Order: sequence, then structure tokens, then C-alpha cells
Amino acid sequence: MNSRAQASFEYLLMVSFGIMLVIAAGLLLNGLNAVALSARAKLLTYREEAISSLLR
Repeated sequence: MNSRAQASFEYLLMVSFGIMLVIAAGLLLNGLNAVALSARAKLLTYREEAISSLLR
């Protein structure tokens, strides 16, 4: 019975580690998405400024 409890505890640790890993990856992707959106907005602003300066 002791080995069954140990296996169950190890399974619980493995599942909790996997869940925490998925949460960390999601937070990292969310942060990278925010950086990408910010960079895209800056690039669009620079493009508009360049086009307007060329058309003057």
C-alpha cells in the first residue's frame, strides 16, 4: 500500500508541475504578445510619418 501512495504522490507532483509549466508559458506568451503589439503600433506610426514626409 505504501508504494501505491508514493506513486500517487509522485503523479500529483508531476501533474502540478505540468500545470505550473503551462501557466508560466501562457504568461510568457501573453507578455510577448503585448510587446509585439506595441512594436507593431510603433512601426505603423513610423510608416505613416515616413509616407506623410515623402508626400509633402
